[in-house]
Amino acid sequence: MTAGPAGTKVLRLLYFVGAGFICTATINKWRELERKSLQKKQQESDLWTDDNSATTELLTELSVSSRIFQPVIRVSPKNLDIDL
Repeated sequence: MTAGPAGTKVLRLLYFVGAGFICTATINKWRELERKSLQKKQQESDLWTDDNSATTELLTELSVSSRIFQPVIRVSPKNLDIDL
């Protein structure tokens, strides 16, 4: 193998290092975007969980209140024939 000018070898080395830097930066940016996307999905999932727990609490309260008022609903005036 013949030895060429030192300038072309240094230039190829700089191209190689530059390409490695660009690839590394691109991979890191991709990982950051994926991490942010997963965090956003997790936050949306947490919001759904919070909504579900609030809905469960509301249904529990409604269930308790319906048991309290159930005797009142069953009592109907004898004259009107209303059954709720």
